[in-house]
Amino acid sequence: MKRDFDTTDVLGVPYAELDYSAASDVILGWAEEQSHRMVVVAPVSSLIMSKKNTTLGAAFERADMVASDGVPIVWARRMMGRPNATRLYGPDLMLEVMQACERAGVPVALLGGRPERLQRLRDEIARRFPTLKVPYAWSPPFRELSDTEVIDVAEDIAVSGARVVFVGVGCPKQEILMHRLSAMLPAVQIGVGAAFDFIPGFVRQAPERLQRMGLEWAYRVACEPGRLWKRYATTIPPFVAQVCIQVIAHALMATGRAVKGTA
Repeated sequence: MKRDFDTTDVLGVPYAELDYSAASDVILGWAEEQSHRMVVVAPVSSLIMSKKNTTLGAAFERADMVASDGVPIVWARRMMGRPNATRLYGPDLMLEVMQACERAGVPVALLGGRPERLQRLRDEIARRFPTLKVPYAWSPPFRELSDTEVIDVAEDIAVSGARVVFVGVGCPKQEILMHRLSAMLPAVQIGVGAAFDFIPGFVRQAPERLQRMGLEWAYRVACEPGRLWKRYATTIPPFVAQVCIQVIAHALMATGRAVKGTA
């Protein structure tokens, strides 16, 4: 897929080389064109799951932009020749895009979150972005939607006029749902996961220092051990091993090119 921005391959996934401002500009441009676009915000756990789950892997391949939610992925990109690589953290990207949409008068939609929490999210968005239009918000059931339900959701969002859709039902459900909606929805979908809980304050974010150290996963496991320990236990070790192999291969190739250039 041809993209209008640079990417860096991390384990076969093309992560966007964009900062928050540039990413929001790209997304806003797509929204104003009413393009059928999909943005995957992928930390380590999602990246590794995409290698094991073929349906999720297809959603990653369909994505028009893959954002590096996790600090370890930023480190990997830097080791592969991107010294200025930065993070695109889901909650912060959501806020940045909302700010851009408010300025441009672009309506947004919310798809996800628990029913009892979705209104709090809407209230917080209204407080932070008082002129932003949110004509659609729905908390889907905690199960896979039928084909008829997916069609209904796409039609309802299209009728609402929303041009950016924030999807927060967690990986891999949100990426798979976005993939199913993508051909029917003239809007930019962005999978932001736990941002629906972080922004209104239902779940505490890791302290900034731990985030910079790449230990956000440890903080989240400590907060929700029953739900998250298996996810990280099964994704972090293979990520480290596979990225080490890729970084070494990259370094060897770079050395080979340098030697060839001086021969």
